[in-house]
Amino acid sequence: MVEVPKVLGDVFESLIGAVYIDSGHDLTKVWEIYSKLCPQLNLVLDNPPVNMKKQLMEKFPSKVTFTSKPNSVGKVTVSAKITIGTQHYEFRGLGMNKALATVAACKLALRKLN
Repeated sequence: MVEVPKVLGDVFESLIGAVYIDSGHDLTKVWEIYSKLCPQLNLVLDNPPVNMKKQLMEKFPSKVTFTSKPNSVGKVTVSAKITIGTQHYEFRGLGMNKALATVAACKLALRKLN
């Protein structure tokens, strides 16, 4: 997962809105421009990104718990604890915020437990 500044999304949204208005509300023209700006759009639509936390929770329902705590360097550590039978696993993710740290922990768990 890449953390993108909100302002980048706002700029992109404004650009597409301007094309829509300037083209006289022509959606065909908007998609034509959008396709040039995002040439791999069809790949993303055909194979959408997977939410790692959702995937982990679906693979191990009622067996995953998360805890988080900030650390001394301004980042967040999230622990994903999974119990499968008598086996206990713990995976720690580090990120700039809780969401990114959770994704990191989930990725580690899925790699190890697949």
